[in-house]
Amino acid sequence: MFHQEQMHSHSPSPEEKAKPHRQPGVRGWVGGLVLLLLLAGGTGVMLELYGITNVLSGFGRGGRPALDFGFWHLKDVPDSLTAAPYINALVEQDVISGYPSDEYLPQRPISRAEFAALVNGAFVQQEATAPADFEDVPTAFWGQPAIANTTQAGFFKGYGDGTFRPNQPLTRAEAVTALQQGLGIEDASDILKGQPQFGSADSNQPLTRAEAAILIYQTQTLVTSP
Repeated sequence: MFHQEQMHSHSPSPEEKAKPHRQPGVRGWVGGLVLLLLLAGGTGVMLELYGITNVLSGFGRGGRPALDFGFWHLKDVPDSLTAAPYINALVEQDVISGYPSDEYLPQRPISRAEFAALVNGAFVQQEATAPADFEDVPTAFWGQPAIANTTQAGFFKGYGDGTFRPNQPLTRAEAVTALQQGLGIEDASDILKGQPQFGSADSNQPLTRAEAAILIYQTQTLVTSP
């Protein structure tokens, strides 16, 4: 009797008999893989956002997202801005990255150092063999490498007093002259073709950052077209 009760107490109930035994299947493996990819992708995006690595080419430059992925973009470059296509094209080329505030400040006059940086990114292929030899461009100055590169490449010559005046606004005439010298373009009018932003404006007026982007991009097209 005791033996029968003991056996009965260990007999599975009808409910236990009916309960299926789950085995790991394809659906479980797929779910785990998707979760792993989501975690890895999220980590990659965060690393790129803070400039630690570039999982996606051209994204997360220097800790400042510079491309428009729907919500990361240069905040003051709306599609309605005339220069927007040119600015965005130069962003994709890594010629433009904007300020740490995620702004480009398109209407601000561009400085000589800033224009040298654009020219350097767009046209200069070789690093200078020596630092910039200007008394007002110290080695620690942020624009020193670009100024050295563009000076050695023939875009800039500086002033007779041995200065470069990096923070001085660049005029429209100076911008065209720099491109003409550095690229060996004989006729300056070739550079001005397709530059509606210049019009009949005074060539001695400061060049805005928006105008600089258009000028650089259009000149790229000029020198690369057959």
